[in-house]
Amino acid sequence: MIFLEFNSTEAHRSTIFTTTKNRERNRERKNRKEMDAIDSVFDPLREFSKDSVRLVKRCHKPDRKEFTKVAFRTAIGFVVMGFVGFFVKLIFIPINNIIVGSDRMDGSRLDRKMQR
Repeated sequence: MIFLEFNSTEAHRSTIFTTTKNRERNRERKNRKEMDAIDSVFDPLREFSKDSVRLVKRCHKPDRKEFTKVAFRTAIGFVVMGFVGFFVKLIFIPINNIIVGSDRMDGSRLDRKMQR
C-alpha cells in the first residue's frame, strides 16, 4: 500500500490561490461587462465622428454655376410649396365656413327666437 502524506499548509495555500484567482477572474469579468457597457455607448459616437470627418473631407465649396443651380432649384421648390399651400387654404376656407358657419347660424337663430 502506498500512503500519501497530506500537508495542511499546502492545501491551505492552494485554496487561497484558487480563491484569489477566482476573485481576479470575477474582477476581469466585471471589468469586461463595464467596458462593454461603455463601448456600447461610445462606439456609435466614434462611428458618427469618423463618418462626419470623412464627409467634411469630401465636401467642397461649390463654384458659381453649381451654386446658382442649387439656389434656382430651391427657389422653385419654395414657389411650388407656396402654391400648394395657397390652393389647399383656398379650398378649405369655404368648407370650414360651411361647417363652422352652420353651427353659428343655428345658434344665432335660436338666440333671435329666444329674444322674441
